Amino acid sequence: MIDSRAMCTTAAGSMLGMPSCGAVFRVDDGSFYEMLRNVVEFLSHNNSDDSLTLVESSSPSCGHLSSFFDEPRTAGVVSELLNSKSASHCDIESGALNEGDDAEAENGGPRVIALYLVSSDFHSAAQALEEAAAKTSTEQSTGSRLTLIYEILKLSGLAVKAVDAYPWTPAYTGTASDLRWARSTRGMDGLVSTLFLRKLSLRVSKGAVFLGVSPNFLTLLSCFIAFIAAVLLARDQFLGVAAVAMCLSLVLDCSDGEVARFTHQSTVVGGWLDAFTDRIKEHSIIVGLALGAATRSEPAWFVAAVALSLITARHLANFAFIETLLRFQKIHNAEKRERSENLEEAVARWAKERPGLRQTSLFGWISRVLHAPVSERWTVLIVTALVFNARTALVAYSTYVGLSLILTCLGWVRRTARLKSVSELRVSAQLADVRDSYWKSFGAGQKWTWLTAPGSFIVESIPLLFVILRVADEDENLAMWGVLVMVATSLLRYERGYGARHSIGAEVAKLSGGWLLRALIWSAALVFLWTNVAARVDLVLIVVFMWLMAIVVVAATATYFRLERTVELA
Repeated sequence: MIDSRAMCTTAAGSMLGMPSCGAVFRVDDGSFYEMLRNVVEFLSHNNSDDSLTLVESSSPSCGHLSSFFDEPRTAGVVSELLNSKSASHCDIESGALNEGDDAEAENGGPRVIALYLVSSDFHSAAQALEEAAAKTSTEQSTGSRLTLIYEILKLSGLAVKAVDAYPWTPAYTGTASDLRWARSTRGMDGLVSTLFLRKLSLRVSKGAVFLGVSPNFLTLLSCFIAFIAAVLLARDQFLGVAAVAMCLSLVLDCSDGEVARFTHQSTVVGGWLDAFTDRIKEHSIIVGLALGAATRSEPAWFVAAVALSLITARHLANFAFIETLLRFQKIHNAEKRERSENLEEAVARWAKERPGLRQTSLFGWISRVLHAPVSERWTVLIVTALVFNARTALVAYSTYVGLSLILTCLGWVRRTARLKSVSELRVSAQLADVRDSYWKSFGAGQKWTWLTAPGSFIVESIPLLFVILRVADEDENLAMWGVLVMVATSLLRYERGYGARHSIGAEVAKLSGGWLLRALIWSAALVFLWTNVAARVDLVLIVVFMWLMAIVVVAATATYFRLERTVELA
């Protein structure tokens, strides 16, 4: 029978429906046959609204388990459960972990895995496990029993949830709140974030939660501080203070996500706001450096425009391939992948998503750095601006991002060759939004169409870049307006890209006329400049800038209100 200590109920737990306050059962006691029979007996006779949590090795407390499985609720109720000193514990006597190499997790410490099954599936689960028990010898032993149970339940079509319990181990001494904070730190970060920023951001995040600061406030505060850094860079004064402000902005950029995950306030609109303000911050820093170089009579407008075009093309490639084409492939094959992925494969994937240096190999870190994460890009700007000057910083940034664009696109081209053709028109429609084009049927069914997103921006940017290059030495004011137009065009393309990511048609953004119309305008301006035809190119740039920025503001506002401000369940 199940140990009575495997059951726990609390007022807060019953209110939340926390799985940790249902039944917690350890599967590595006795023989595999006896364990299956005990689980079947529980499932067959339990008629409550409880859930069943199966763990291997010793069981965490209710509070610790809630960090793995709880559904997003109000922060106050969750805090009440986790901070309640009187909360019952579900501890069962300690036991040994899996034997063999799999007993050690990739990021240090023994691995603990838990499966969660809701009560509505108890009857079906009991039947599936009873059939398995009938085929199991009473003397049979196995390495990972959770793996077998997982496969049995998945093959039966049940919605069983498996999670990595990192960093909890049987020797874990932290509180439930400590565990939640550890799990609120995102993996798959850049090297700079992993080594430095996350260590600082976690402290800031804890203070923000204590003060009741919302994630969106932290996002906007990060943007405001980046503006201050951009102003200091533009004045070419207090560069050390500007560098500190940029670092603080990065730390807050990490904290907003940590606070959102810890307090269960992760929303679609919050993610959009975070991503869109990231682009605004980075563009502001680049423009600030260009203005600072101009004050020192070292014009860098052309280099700044190149930097803006490269980083935009880099992100558009990501929108088109990862967020559109690859996401469609994943959705299309979701059921097949769910049924085919076993627990060992999931564990290997979890290890890569854990925070810390051990989440990937040395080659993996080199590859990640070459992908040019935001923390690495800003580090390049900070270091080179302090050691050399603003112009050198922009040159170094452009070189780094350009290399990343080439390498990532080459890698994605190789991956595209292994993908199946896209047959649905909606994928072509989303790619048309990312491409800022009206031809939604263009390239329908062709998986290589994603290359037109960064390609169209590069084609659109080339004549504008030549306009800036043509006037850079003669008319810095005109060159500055050219860079500002590049900023507006970039933000417009981002807005259409985010709309495609969230399946929202950015109708307002379409008023820009599309990338081809703008390319023709820049080409005409370039012809006027090279032929010395009397034309107010500066007036054209100013009008186009104001036109595009107005569209960006209206489109972004519309996106903000149209996105579902609901808690993300992912």
